Amino acid sequence: MIFTKKNLLILTLLLSVTFYMAPQYEAEGSVTAAVLLAPVAIQAAKIAAPYVIRGLANMGKHMLVAGKELLYVFLIPVGVLECTLLAPWGLWRPGLKHLGMGGLGILKFCGYMILLPISPLGINIGGGR
Repeated sequence: MIFTKKNLLILTLLLSVTFYMAPQYEAEGSVTAAVLLAPVAIQAAKIAAPYVIRGLANMGKHMLVAGKELLYVFLIPVGVLECTLLAPWGLWRPGLKHLGMGGLGILKFCGYMILLPISPLGINIGGGR
């Protein structure tokens, strides 16, 4: 688009007419809305309370399983130590095992954290108990 005086004038007129013609809204009193909607909100909260509690319990279980997988991450430094300094004493294979378990722990933890938002729905994906 070439910015000539004619094009800028047309653009300015179009924008000013658009924003001038936009409907004007005024807010009602928030107290009025609260008084009218409070009984409905209380009834909705009473109905939804068991489902919310069940969802939070599912989420807590899922977080416990994810926390257990996070503890496996601490096997990585142990595996590195075993593979480097303690290899002459026959700890090469346990070191590799610890490195593998720590790497899988990171991947599992990331998977559980990705699935965490849907855990309140009760979907048991990923082995959360």
